[in-house]
Amino acid sequence: MRRLCSLVALLLAGCGSTVDHPSAVKVMNSALGGTIAADGQVVSTDWTPTGGDVDVTLTNPVGSGSAHVVGTLSKGSGAVSETVDVTFTQWHDPVANLTLDGALHEAGNFATVAPLAGDVVLDGALTASGSVDAKVDVDLKGSYSPSGFSVAGDVGGQSLSASFSISAP
Repeated sequence: MRRLCSLVALLLAGCGSTVDHPSAVKVMNSALGGTIAADGQVVSTDWTPTGGDVDVTLTNPVGSGSAHVVGTLSKGSGAVSETVDVTFTQWHDPVANLTLDGALHEAGNFATVAPLAGDVVLDGALTASGSVDAKVDVDLKGSYSPSGFSVAGDVGGQSLSASFSISAP
């Protein structure tokens, strides 16, 4: 019975731990910043008109560490679909004093890339160190439009949502 209770407790705990709301926001912001930088590297690579396999490594442009991006990118009629895995190695966000290790799976479908319009799903597990020390599960859904970006989901056991507006002067 004792072993059964231990096994049930382990299964309920999952891979990641629950963090407080401010810590979850820090991890989400750092992860989004990292995946946006990685996506920028994928988009700037010279692909064939129909897309292809992705295998690029990005050095963190604002801190230290790297992100390795592997997957596929498909293009057609102005639309772009991507399915990539972004693996962070000592990806340091100096603003949040946060370092990320781990992998996130990203799947996105975009009707246009300029302006960016479409949806993306981001999930996986990260180990955060620095201002947050925890293993954190990530499950987010985002939506891009010419006027901004919105994201909602679960990070480290916290339900989060945010939106960012873009306006032209």
